[in-house]
Amino acid sequence: MKATISSATIEATVDETGAELTSLKSADGTEYLWGADPAVWDRHSPILFPIVGRLRNGTYEYGGASYSLPLHGFASGMNSSMTVRGRDAVSCRFESDEKTRRCYPFDFSFDVSYRVEGSTLSTSWLVRNTGKGEMLFSIGAHPGFNCPLAGDGTMEDYLVEFDEAETAERLEVTKGLFSTVKIPFLEDARSFALSERLFVEDAIVFEDLRSRAVTLRNGRNSRSVRVEFPGFPFLGIWSKPSDAPFVCIEPWCGIGDSVSASGILSEKKGIMRLEPGERFERELRITIA
Repeated sequence: MKATISSATIEATVDETGAELTSLKSADGTEYLWGADPAVWDRHSPILFPIVGRLRNGTYEYGGASYSLPLHGFASGMNSSMTVRGRDAVSCRFESDEKTRRCYPFDFSFDVSYRVEGSTLSTSWLVRNTGKGEMLFSIGAHPGFNCPLAGDGTMEDYLVEFDEAETAERLEVTKGLFSTVKIPFLEDARSFALSERLFVEDAIVFEDLRSRAVTLRNGRNSRSVRVEFPGFPFLGIWSKPSDAPFVCIEPWCGIGDSVSASGILSEKKGIMRLEPGERFERELRITIA
């Protein structure tokens, strides 16, 4: 089941499967979200839960047992239940069950809520530990945006612009895993230009940026996408290095394994903890122009 919500200036569609945003249009009908072409990348905006990224060897250990999880966890392929469906807001809920416990031994509920106001789509996450012991998890967003927008120009016409000047390193990725190497990338810079060459070695990943928002901007016209991500310590920028006309802006609370990861979930970098009854909340906002 899908639900469409709208304001006077934008329209968003959400799929109950994965609680995934599948469309984000302006009032003139311009589609900002990537169309999930299976020949290129078959997703629009998957939710990353209960891990972000890749596990070393595809497995982790917890409580003396070994478990397997796919890249970015299972939420993107999991059925949710639509708990709210209104004109300008929709909410979906995931809950642990026998199937999730076979690969992730924690009890949880996870609400994903979308709301439109003006030209902004807000996405709120609420994770609750419904079990009797601790809960370990990571979570992240992975929205893909058409680049170029409305077929105007090429990716090389676009900039990723930061709210503040940044001196930042790019975390090195090797076959989907992170190393301890950090590559100088920004030197007191407010932006960088996009190109396919940037993604030959996988995503551009930053940790602890000063900026709490970035804007994907076209130098040829006034079209833009602004993503605000307060409370997210990692940011990934990703596309496929094969003439793929999209770019993903990915705020994360968590990160993939390193090449030397122990495989023990409690030692995983960026892992978060909830005690029984505790809750975790985050919100990100996408504004289109």
